[in-house]
Amino acid sequence: MSVSARARLPRPDDTALEGTGSARLHSTHFDVVTIGKQLAVARALADLSHQLFESASKYEAITRSALRLRHRTSAAAPPRVWSPATHASPGRQRSPSRR
Repeated sequence: MSVSARARLPRPDDTALEGTGSARLHSTHFDVVTIGKQLAVARALADLSHQLFESASKYEAITRSALRLRHRTSAAAPPRVWSPATHASPGRQRSPSRR
């Protein structure tokens, strides 16, 4: 048995990016169909994320500048920056770097 999923992201120019994913289930594992569906969705989202990355890379190559994104709900929102301090798991201490 095969399960498939699609993840669709509309663009402002009335086009859309669409990721696809699938998973196969062994004939004796029909009782865990939910896991197969979740795996297919995860693969579709991964495919969509790769397409977004490629699209952003093309934009940066054309404009020769880094892509800056703003949150849609607020035009004045600062760009989000990743750092280990802001994304550390709660209760988990970061070990000092080794030199």
